[in-house]
Amino acid sequence: MDRRQEMKNTINHIWVFRQVFKKISTRGQMYLNGIFMGYTLEDEVRGAMYKVKDHTAIPAGTYEVINHDSKKFPKSLRLEQVTDFTGIVIHGGNTEANTSGCILLGANKNDRGADSSTISNCSGVLDRLYNKVRSDIDNGTPCYITVTNSPGVK
Repeated sequence: MDRRQEMKNTINHIWVFRQVFKKISTRGQMYLNGIFMGYTLEDEVRGAMYKVKDHTAIPAGTYEVINHDSKKFPKSLRLEQVTDFTGIVIHGGNTEANTSGCILLGANKNDRGADSSTISNCSGVLDRLYNKVRSDIDNGTPCYITVTNSPGVK
């Protein structure tokens, strides 16, 4: 048997590296087990003491990811135990107006001046992420996400 076939992930880990901090949005990159998945878009990073409902990115940190099904976001992924936030889901969308604190994932990125960024072409990258992670969670493999800010940003 090939050694690579013997090795199996006992955990899935999603990493979000926040890199571009604009007036009303935050853009980054997402990796699953070290493999680039696409670009992320979130609301503005404000710091722990300045939450504005539906307009603030979640705090940097590590969270458990579980399968989530709802009418609005069927077959999606939800982050658990995010301090001061509820219903944080990884889903598709193009602008900060689509986030409400959630993490958007898309294949392309675009900057719109000093105020905000956008992403696009969400469905393909979301399907890749969902198909891998949801199946593994169903089979007992846990998943976590770590969200980090660029150095110097709190």
